[in-house]
Amino acid sequence: MVDVNLEILSWNMRGLNQVARRNAVVETISSTSCHLAFLQETKLHSIDQFLAASLSGNKLDRFSFKPAGGLHGTRGGILLLWDSNTLELSNFVLGDFHISATATLKESPSSFLLTVVYGPTRSGRRSAFLQEIKNLKPQ
Repeated sequence: MVDVNLEILSWNMRGLNQVARRNAVVETISSTSCHLAFLQETKLHSIDQFLAASLSGNKLDRFSFKPAGGLHGTRGGILLLWDSNTLELSNFVLGDFHISATATLKESPSSFLLTVVYGPTRSGRRSAFLQEIKNLKPQ
């Protein structure tokens, strides 16, 4: 069995719609050796390959994105970035509050379920959030 040190960065951004915050993401990811980055509360309704790559300083070459919701598309939002030389992600599921995928390490036959969550801030949606997370549990 191969010993792989998988480095993960998780950050509640509180919005990526400001240049200063985007620059902070680039600087942070560039200064680490992370293989995966989870950015919650992006507050963006769309992200393309160019923006995803630039946020990681072209270090993390793949991404999955759950758009922000709400009336103006500025509530929530999840961005998952990863290095395809280290791991492969497949079988994506985008829920109301999460992104899940099967992650397989390139240097090992090991795989696992990866889930990135951004929960609701209003208590009225808390039950739906908890039920969605509960439903992710493997049978």
